[in-house]
Amino acid sequence: MKTTTRSLIALLVLFLIAGSSCRKQDSERNDWTSFEDQNSAEFNSEQILKEVDEALNSTGLNKGNYPIRTIDTLNSPKRLTVDFGPENFLCEDGNLRRGKILVSWTGAYKQAGTLVQIGFEDFYQNDNQIQGSKQIENKGLNSDNQLVYSVNASIAITSPSNQSYTWTSTRTRTWISGSSTKNRYDDVYLISGQSSGVNRNGKNFSCRTLTDLRIDNSCTWRVVAGKLELNVEDRQTRVLDYGDGACDGTFTVNVGGKTHTVRRKK
Repeated sequence: MKTTTRSLIALLVLFLIAGSSCRKQDSERNDWTSFEDQNSAEFNSEQILKEVDEALNSTGLNKGNYPIRTIDTLNSPKRLTVDFGPENFLCEDGNLRRGKILVSWTGAYKQAGTLVQIGFEDFYQNDNQIQGSKQIENKGLNSDNQLVYSVNASIAITSPSNQSYTWTSTRTRTWISGSSTKNRYDDVYLISGQSSGVNRNGKNFSCRTLTDLRIDNSCTWRVVAGKLELNVEDRQTRVLDYGDGACDGTFTVNVGGKTHTVRRKK
């Protein structure tokens, strides 16, 4: 009788250990926090850069309708304020914005050597507060006659539910299509490099491009192709795949040999 009791206890202990291990593995596989935060930072960063591209390449200034663009050409470097107003303004690209983007630059945007600095004042995008800074340097033309920029960002994002995460990145941005026109929606870029941050749960993560991200301004979601490798504290390595160019608002995540499809969040 004692042997039977001990056997049952041993089996129960093994069952609990196995169950705990499975739950841990399931929890790990289903923890998309860092991927969501990485993707959100990527999206917000690129949308901000798109707005700055538009402002710097604009032939005129808005005088009453938002966004109001104001340029100070008397100082050096030149300064630009893109003001979306104190309340959410529905922009042409479908995103809600309020507050100000602050820009300074040393020369023409398409001129080699030009340095652009970006900051924020009470700025929100889709009700996410964006703080920090971004720097863009024009590196000139590559061998394919395409403009190349180095882009460094250090931003903090606070969601409408008051959850915060930080993100820094060092990237190379190659303008492969649309640089000869004033239509921002035909612009296409390739991005490579690395990023890192601390997610909403306080976990450290780092990310690098396995294949260049393809940024297509005609797509609401902007990133339409490319692969990233994400390493998260206390988690298995994950591979994020944005697909082959379709603007479908989804990406896949491979972790532990299993692939999951995730819908992107702004």
